[in-house]
Amino acid sequence: MLATQQSCAKLIPRLTMQGETFMRPMPLSAETAQKLAQYMKVPLEHLMHMPQHILLQKLAEMAKADTVDKQQEE
Repeated sequence: MLATQQSCAKLIPRLTMQGETFMRPMPLSAETAQKLAQYMKVPLEHLMHMPQHILLQKLAEMAKADTVDKQQEE
């Protein structure tokens, strides 16, 4: 395993069940999950099954767009 993979593996929590490794669901508040689902134009149920790296990327995009909107209002 590469050094970067090892350091990333420490950051991402995992669950182990009978020898299988599963990703833990990303801890999102209900309000954040609803906003993100609306931003991505996907049903909330689909959002809950998306990989963490995609959710983090979309959260960053949403925050950036929100910041730009607020700056334009001023």
